[in-house]
Amino acid sequence: MAEFDTAIVWREWTPWGDAFLWHPGLVWVHTLADSIISLSYFVMSLLMLCVIRKRPDLEFRGVFLLFSLFVLCGAISHLLAAVTLWRDVAGLHGVAKVLAAGTAATAAFLLIKHVKGILRFPSLVTYREALRNASDEEFRRGLLEIQRREEKIQQLSQDLSSTFEQAAVGIAHVGMDGSWLKANTKLCEILGWRLEQLREKTLQQITYEEDLGPGAELIRVLAEKEQESYSMEARLLRGDGELIWVQVTASVASYQGKDSHYIVVIEDISDKKLVQQALADSNAALERFAYSASHDLQEPLRKISSFSDMLQQRLKDQDMGGEAHYELNRIGDAAGRMRAMVDSLLQLSRYSQGAPCCEPVQLSELVSLIRDDLLELFTETGADLVLKGDLCLSVDKAGFLHVLHNLMTNSVRYAKPEEPARIVIEAHAHKGTHVLTVSDNGRGFDNQYAQNIFEPFRRLVSRSTPGQGMGLAICHQIIKAHKGTISAQGTLNQGAVFTIVLPAFEPLVENAPEGVNG
Repeated sequence: MAEFDTAIVWREWTPWGDAFLWHPGLVWVHTLADSIISLSYFVMSLLMLCVIRKRPDLEFRGVFLLFSLFVLCGAISHLLAAVTLWRDVAGLHGVAKVLAAGTAATAAFLLIKHVKGILRFPSLVTYREALRNASDEEFRRGLLEIQRREEKIQQLSQDLSSTFEQAAVGIAHVGMDGSWLKANTKLCEILGWRLEQLREKTLQQITYEEDLGPGAELIRVLAEKEQESYSMEARLLRGDGELIWVQVTASVASYQGKDSHYIVVIEDISDKKLVQQALADSNAALERFAYSASHDLQEPLRKISSFSDMLQQRLKDQDMGGEAHYELNRIGDAAGRMRAMVDSLLQLSRYSQGAPCCEPVQLSELVSLIRDDLLELFTETGADLVLKGDLCLSVDKAGFLHVLHNLMTNSVRYAKPEEPARIVIEAHAHKGTHVLTVSDNGRGFDNQYAQNIFEPFRRLVSRSTPGQGMGLAICHQIIKAHKGTISAQGTLNQGAVFTIVLPAFEPLVENAPEGVNG
């Protein structure tokens, strides 16, 4: 068999040109045709192999691969056919045809097997129609989505417009130059101008002259983005010439990264201002009355005390019985207590009128003065005073000494019978304020009364303990006059803590002493 194959393949055959008698026309027609067919088949085979390689997702890859091999074998066959015209390679040509026949038969078999699946492939027309339908459906969905968005925007716009018009306060859009762009009905009602009239004016033109400065500050703060919104009280001129107080709140609206206009909310606070002024006048009148009444009571009380002392002195050698002397003593004590209460009212009234005269003073200096003033009391009771930290305070020296004196004497007065008073004053700076705490280890109080103890004549102890209940009320008024606050916390049988917060004067003194003891 091997000899047969060799004989067929390698035997010398007569070139096919002899069959055509080497007629030039026939020889060259067959040569060129087979060459062109062979070249085309080679190109087609290579392109099909490239498509198979580039499209790994391609269905029926086996069919495409066999077809490319069939075309390749056909290319070789036609090439050898062209050569056979001139050379004796008819055996090789026959082998190439056998290979081409084998691949062709296999490809045909696979094609028959998969013909139904291939027929299910959509045609180009069907594919284009599907694409067009898909595009139309996508376009319809997009159009419906746009319509829904437009309807939502329109609804939001209607809601916003309704809110704008029905708001209980005046709302306006004001241009960056102060011109009125848009205003709701309430604002026109507050200002007494129609919208057409407002558009002929600017916000600055209807603002009271003295309020233009704060208004310019409002614009600066918003323009420099220091705050997102700004609020102030101002006086505006109504259409009928009346000045009204309003609360103005403004913010900046932006469009495409640029400030476009101000959103201004205006609330009429004229009635509120009238009430505040009436309340201030009433308080001032009450303070004047309290001062006057307290001052006028001094002289009658002085006479009562003086005449009761004279009467007691005149009758002391006479036998009038213990009851008469007791009643005279009661009159004198009552007059003394009344004078002390009047003095307290005068102090309270004095610190309610005007701002105190403040000066810089070291806390340690004030504590030293208090310690010297109460040295005898501390010595008798064994009380101890400690200062932790020092601050430079801006206070009315006499008034703040009164506060510290009252807190110190209270700590000693309400100390536990079996334990001397230990008073600790701590001072530190915190967020622009000076904080002082005065704590003791005394009897303390129920913390539910922490606010009540600053009320005038309010006492949490029996009358057997001396006092009029005015000390802490005066302390509260003094601290309030300094634009500060004072608060208290207490625990029964454990002590009390008073916290004073004042506006800062300067930072905490460095290297402050650990403690000042007395």
